[in-house]
Amino acid sequence: MSTNEGDRSLLGTIISWFFVALLVIAGLKLAFWVFGAALGIGTWLLFTIGPILLVGWLVVKLIRFLSRPREYSDF
Repeated sequence: MSTNEGDRSLLGTIISWFFVALLVIAGLKLAFWVFGAALGIGTWLLFTIGPILLVGWLVVKLIRFLSRPREYSDF
C-alpha cells in the first residue's frame, strides 16, 4: 500500500509543478506583452512626436536668436 501512496504524492507533485509552470508561462506572457506595448509606444513617440518637438524647439531657438537686441561695437 505504501507504493500506491507514493504514486499519489508523485502525481500530486507533477500536477502541482504543471500548474506552477502554467502560471509562470502566463506571467511571462503578460510581462512580454507589457514590455512590447511600452516599446511600441516609446518607438512611436520617438519617431512620430520626437521630430515634431525637435522642429518646434529649433523654431523657438531661431525666433529667440533673431529677435534678440543687436549690440554694435565701434571696432
